[in-house]
Amino acid sequence: MLSDGEKKLSKNEQKRLAKQAQKEKERLEKEAKKSAEAAQTGKAEKHVKEADPSDPQEYYKMRVEMINSRRAAGDNPFPHKKYEHLKNEEVLNDVRVSIAGRIYSKRESGKNLVFYDVHNGGTRLQVMANARYHAAGAEDFSAVHERIRRGDIVGFSGHPTRSKTGELSLLPLEVEQLTPCLRMLPHTHYGLKDKELRQMLIVGGIDRVYEVGRLFRNEGIDMTHNPEFTTCEFYMAYADYEDLIRLTEDLLSKMVMFIHGTYKIMYHPNGPGVEPAMEIDFTPPFKRVNMYEGLEKALGVKLPSPDTLKTEG
Repeated sequence: MLSDGEKKLSKNEQKRLAKQAQKEKERLEKEAKKSAEAAQTGKAEKHVKEADPSDPQEYYKMRVEMINSRRAAGDNPFPHKKYEHLKNEEVLNDVRVSIAGRIYSKRESGKNLVFYDVHNGGTRLQVMANARYHAAGAEDFSAVHERIRRGDIVGFSGHPTRSKTGELSLLPLEVEQLTPCLRMLPHTHYGLKDKELRQMLIVGGIDRVYEVGRLFRNEGIDMTHNPEFTTCEFYMAYADYEDLIRLTEDLLSKMVMFIHGTYKIMYHPNGPGVEPAMEIDFTPPFKRVNMYEGLEKALGVKLPSPDTLKTEG
């Protein structure tokens, strides 16, 4: 029996309330499951949340908490210079480091000791080459250091040390001349008086340079050739053609993906929308073809050996 103040619910209303109760139940179950997962992976979840805060104040707070937690663990979040503990003439035999740079100064102290000032990225480091530590022996030590001149790019691998005067230095076990410098460097006393040469040396000391330039050539124009174009030119120290291949492959494939949203594009050599069309696939890695073997296959001929291709006269 229903009291006078109560009304009998319709079937539609009952269904609506039941559906609402079911949704609330599912929501509570999801929240409980999410809380359980967060409890199990609390550290990882916390790291994800703190990695990219939207509020600058929250970011600042996160970084301060990180610093304080490191201090509480006995760690120093602001360490002093590396190798500051090294004493004069002390060698860290258990530490091996490698550097490379341009030789600005070479000073010989007898036949078994050579000092170099090596510059790279605006930083100078002294290399103290001692024949006693040279892994390949005294004869190789003399031969290697006899070849090295100011301006050469040289690689060194060895132990950190300090000289008698306390200067942080590298005591090399291995020395390799990476790039011999063919030109004589100007002396600091006389300077460089050749203005044209000074212009050529503007980028001297910069390990990586590039230029994106708009060009126009006085040539004919048609559907397949545009005399106005853009070039990308770059130079990179300590890299070989394999590195340039990888960089070019990465640049082209990412440009195509950014512009078209896919690595595969349709090319119409006779004009847009004109058949036939050919598909070009920029999916990395690209197929690598030996130039000589590729030419022979494409032309259907046997080419002479490359070492016989010389200009007459």
